[in-house]
Amino acid sequence: MLRGEAHNLGHSFLSLMNYLKYGYCLNYLCAISRIEKTNAMEIDFLKCSLNPGCFNLRELINSVYSYGQTFNNRLIELGINQIEIKSVKMKVKFDNKIKRITKSHKFYSNILSEVSIKLKNGKNMIILFA
Repeated sequence: MLRGEAHNLGHSFLSLMNYLKYGYCLNYLCAISRIEKTNAMEIDFLKCSLNPGCFNLRELINSVYSYGQTFNNRLIELGINQIEIKSVKMKVKFDNKIKRITKSHKFYSNILSEVSIKLKNGKNMIILFA
């Protein structure tokens, strides 16, 4: 169950369902990575933080907070004790040399991402996305 929720969190956060004030979350992330010449970032959904700091835009922080709250609500619905979860993080790697176009939406890089959940009992789950 927890693997499925991590999978859904990762896909929905980077999907075209996550529209912010001026565009899609994924477009924000790709544009910042290109401008700042960084090829990786990390999101901590429990601490509501994005690293490196160049990704700390109000719209992105609000989105991370919202998705973190939705994730916590799903855990409650599934009867999973939130106290047992140590961290919920997503790592995103950008390849800014390649442009990818999907229908009418242009993304400025290919991405590879993973969501990792660490439990307080020492177990780790990592779900990879392309």
